[in-house]
Amino acid sequence: MESLEEIENDWRVAPEPLRVEEERRVRVGVFGMGSSAYDAETVGKPAKHVFSRLLRLGARPLVAAKPSSRTTTTTGSGKNDKKSKSFMIGDSEAGDADAVFDQWAGGVVESVVGMGKERGGAVVKTVRGNKSGMAAKNKKQQEKQKRQQQQLPQQQEKEQGAECACNKETNTESAGCCKESKYESDACCKESKDESRGCCSTKNNDVHENESSTDSLSDDDDDEDDDDASDIVDLEDMGTIMNDQTLDAKSAEPKEMVTKKQAKALKKEGYKLIGTHSAVKLCRWTKHQLRGRGGCYKHTHYGITSYQCMEATPSLACANKCVFCWRHHKNPVGREWRWKTDDPKMIVRAAIQTHVGMIKETRGIPGIQLDRWEEAHRVRHCALSLVGEPIMYPRINELLQELHDRKISTFLSDASNLNMTNTPWHHEVVEFSKRLLQELKALREQGGDADDVLPEYDLACEHKHSCSVLLARVDQFAVPDPNNPTKRKWRTWIDYDKFQDLAARHTADPSFKFGVEDYVADTLEWAVFGANEEGFDPTDNRHRRKKKHPKYARFDEDGVPTHDTYDEPLPYEEIIKLKSMLEQKKMELGDASTITEFKSGEKRIEDASLMFRGLVVIR
Repeated sequence: MESLEEIENDWRVAPEPLRVEEERRVRVGVFGMGSSAYDAETVGKPAKHVFSRLLRLGARPLVAAKPSSRTTTTTGSGKNDKKSKSFMIGDSEAGDADAVFDQWAGGVVESVVGMGKERGGAVVKTVRGNKSGMAAKNKKQQEKQKRQQQQLPQQQEKEQGAECACNKETNTESAGCCKESKYESDACCKESKDESRGCCSTKNNDVHENESSTDSLSDDDDDEDDDDASDIVDLEDMGTIMNDQTLDAKSAEPKEMVTKKQAKALKKEGYKLIGTHSAVKLCRWTKHQLRGRGGCYKHTHYGITSYQCMEATPSLACANKCVFCWRHHKNPVGREWRWKTDDPKMIVRAAIQTHVGMIKETRGIPGIQLDRWEEAHRVRHCALSLVGEPIMYPRINELLQELHDRKISTFLSDASNLNMTNTPWHHEVVEFSKRLLQELKALREQGGDADDVLPEYDLACEHKHSCSVLLARVDQFAVPDPNNPTKRKWRTWIDYDKFQDLAARHTADPSFKFGVEDYVADTLEWAVFGANEEGFDPTDNRHRRKKKHPKYARFDEDGVPTHDTYDEPLPYEEIIKLKSMLEQKKMELGDASTITEFKSGEKRIEDASLMFRGLVVIR
């Protein structure tokens, strides 16, 4: 599509380059596929674009239209009627793909035959003259094999009873071939070293000459017929051939998920492939924390050590190609599992081995902390959040158990509906989380049945770099602070050693039960929501690649900046000035937040209290 667009917009290319002359004008037909299960408006959209662009380049629809209505040759809406068209779409969700294709193909064949009649019947002759091409080819092959079988006994008799008919000098090393022989390619050859073969007479050569000529003629004829029969396929038989190929494909054994082309693209992106459908990749947060540059949000929220975390997936395939996905679209796509299935033990074993191998390669990276590098050789966590959809793997439960048996915790994550046009700032996420808390509180106050009361939630942790906030249940993850009973002490971190022990006891004795309260651990102060560190581990050093820093480090309750980029207090005069600007903005927008949603999916949050939070400076 990009190439067609470039040709259409290239000023160096004449308008409608596919038109040429009216008799030689290119005619096109396009059949598209799609599924209305995702979006009925986008079914077959790429095929629509290709067909419409080809028409703008001067091509004509292949399927002939009635003179009274030219518009019936194409369909712009993707809906198909009983009339064949140059462009049609099959909907896999509706299950009409085969019927629509047969309808489209019938119109194409009819149009091709019609054009052949207009041009002197050449196409008609090609199509109809070879209607039994495959049968004729098989018949000629059988006749050829029959002639060869009849000639075989005569040939063996001649070779066994052949005697040298000439008394001239012979070459004993080359089996005494006669010098007068005109056919060195027959049984007697001067270069032949087969001592069991005699010298042939001229008479025998004459016999061979006739037989060879006859065989050569018949072979050539058969070859020509075979070529004609294989090169020309009856258009009326194309549907049968395609159906046979489809049945063969369905009856074949499951294929490997990743093709050679996909494997090459994935390897180029840094993926290490395992088996036929799995992969591992070194997460950037793993490398960051190995260098003391901070960990990911899982480290802040749950206490997961990023440099001991392995990022992997047992399924490179995904059911979608979402435009908002931060991953690339070089992996396979499928709505159900239809490929070979690798053993989960093999996947886990190879994944750990490959991951540790990649850890070893990081030793030469500047800034690597050797104590963390040595600890990283032991995998303690596995984030099944690589490209693809892990739960598509039919043996996912066995794979999780295999990881737990090795005392490796697992983390499954799902995709979001964000893209680069609507990715929020951290302060916008915080504002949204506060509004969500208000809604949850209102629902909780409405009450209801005792078994249906909504639990109480509150803001527990935040990780500014990932623009993430953790809302946790108060009854499960909070206890009164011993130092200040009026405040809560959060316990969102996990005691992984204790969890593994409890999980092992449950595996050995299914009657043994345990809950989340049995393995929680205290959340460190720097990870709690509202801390000055904003989720960044103070034992690490913050690294800013582009030297961009927030213009203001702290704000008051109204959103007025109080500290500059160096975390130094702002002068009183500047604070008053910024407060005046904020008040003016509130007069324009109001006190409450407003959310505007656009057709593209972008959501814009406008709140006067957030006007200073997204500002940055370069230093």
